[in-house]
Amino acid sequence: MKEITLKVFIRIMFKWKYLILWVIVLAVVISSVFNFFVFKNVFKGVATVFPAQIGNTSFPQQNTQVLSSTETLQIVMSDDFMQKIANKLNIPLSELKGDYKVETTQTQSATQWSILVSFESTDKNLIKSFFDEFVVLLNDYVKGNFNQQIDSLKEYISQLNSQVAAIDARLSDISTKMLQLVNKDGTVKSEYYLEYATLRDSYETLFTQETQLKQQIANLNLAIKNSNLFYYPNGYSILEKPVKPRKLLNIAVAGITAFLFSILLVFFLEYWQEPTGNGSNVQRLNA
Repeated sequence: MKEITLKVFIRIMFKWKYLILWVIVLAVVISSVFNFFVFKNVFKGVATVFPAQIGNTSFPQQNTQVLSSTETLQIVMSDDFMQKIANKLNIPLSELKGDYKVETTQTQSATQWSILVSFESTDKNLIKSFFDEFVVLLNDYVKGNFNQQIDSLKEYISQLNSQVAAIDARLSDISTKMLQLVNKDGTVKSEYYLEYATLRDSYETLFTQETQLKQQIANLNLAIKNSNLFYYPNGYSILEKPVKPRKLLNIAVAGITAFLFSILLVFFLEYWQEPTGNGSNVQRLNA
């Protein structure tokens, strides 16, 4: 039996060229019909979510962030959270799990992070509803803790205001005593120099303390003002072009697969039609 060469394979393919072409065209046509007329376009919505946090503060008992990135991720990936969203959207939980993705992004600072959320659906209105409900439901998990921390800040500010009021009263008393130790022309009476100096030092010390307390109160009020629950800093966006199906890629894959299949088919047919008598089709093509 002679060796089968590349020339033989080419002759076999050329012999069955119309069958190969028919298989490829059929696969491309079928793939095109499914991709353009059967499969529904799937759209994708994406959004970045900033964490719930209390504004920067020096309050020693106050955590800046209401939840850590790990805790937040555990909540948004929990079945309980996803079930609530599914109920709001009136879709099965299994459908939501397949189209819903969440990941955290970390900056160079370990305390700065955000959540990247994506959701896919054939219905753009459903995507819009998903993002409208996502932050609302997420904030329901942290509102109690968030409000508690804000109340703690306000209580601490109230304590500081009480200290400021007490210092104000002491400053007023010291100021009154100092006025009693000076002459009508504003000079200190000679016999009260030492007492006046002591009162003046006490006044300056208390005034410095009061200034520091007022600055701390201002910082805490600013922290409350800058506090926020989870929110979209730039809103959410829905991509105009569908992400699925990838029509041209699917058609190209179908065409390549059909070509490879047709090659196997024609060699099988060549073998099947090979006569049992003297000589074979392959041997004749190899001659």
